[in-house]
Amino acid sequence: MTQRFFNIILLVTALLFGANGAFNSNAQAQNSKIGFVNYSDLLMNLPEIAQADEELRALTNTWEERIEEDYNKFQAKFQQYMTMAEQGLLSRRQIEEKDQELDKDREALIALQTTMEQQIRQKRRDLLTPLLSKLEQAVREVAIENGYNYILDASAGDLLFVHEANDVGPKVKERYQALRGG
Repeated sequence: MTQRFFNIILLVTALLFGANGAFNSNAQAQNSKIGFVNYSDLLMNLPEIAQADEELRALTNTWEERIEEDYNKFQAKFQQYMTMAEQGLLSRRQIEEKDQELDKDREALIALQTTMEQQIRQKRRDLLTPLLSKLEQAVREVAIENGYNYILDASAGDLLFVHEANDVGPKVKERYQALRGG
């Protein structure tokens, strides 16, 4: 009988503490303040993004022109080589030398393409990192100042319902403007 009594006491105690924990979790959930921002729209409407895009486009165009020029030289050299080979104007040794020369030129073009891609990626990083950092700082500051526990990104469209009163986008944009000095 004492064992059964002890088990009942243990069960009641567990239920009480479990219920208390559930009530506390529910209370905490009710006290959580959640805001949202359409991060993509906010980002795309920053004037600095348009400026960064323009710089990247100019850099890309410069590189593409250089690569196209080098490629055209390669093509002309290749066509000349093919014409001479078809006409039988090259010895076996000259053919081997031309093959090696064309291989070097092809590798140089590939290296140039790789360098271009790396420089464009680095330039993109250099331009966007400070902007994104300030934008993230603006989100954090708005969240803390307004008592938000969470700020969700509504860009992906995964939020089924959002109350417009919880849209912190205008506040984040305003804070971002202050952080960048304008």
